[in-house]
Amino acid sequence: MSQPEVITLEIPRSPKYVAVARKTVESIGVRAKLTDQQLSDIQVAVGEACSNAVKHADPNSPRVSLQYRISPHKLEIVVRNSGLPFSWKDTCKRTCGIEDMPENGLGLFLIKTLVDEMTIESHCGVTAITMVKNL
Repeated sequence: MSQPEVITLEIPRSPKYVAVARKTVESIGVRAKLTDQQLSDIQVAVGEACSNAVKHADPNSPRVSLQYRISPHKLEIVVRNSGLPFSWKDTCKRTCGIEDMPENGLGLFLIKTLVDEMTIESHCGVTAITMVKNL
């Protein structure tokens, strides 16, 4: 597998479809030969990212999109939603501890601890959380 394999998924902006994103990452994780612990971590992280996307998306935006990229050395998942601009730095400085997190930032703190890399970009009304799990 020299070129990354890319799988895209769009789910309705509804909490009941977050499980679809988690089940998809489970199937992909098995294919990517993740350990049980890696698989559990990335499923929780994807669930948190999707829950945030559903909760904070523009009410007029009916969908949340996901992109899963599998390469020989990593699994990368991007969760995108339309909505108000967002900044991780505004939620909490990267160096703060869990006791300093605002209530709405706990999911992001959890994601950051479960994956090897996390970035958040928000431009032109689209927010994307990128999570990377090294293989």
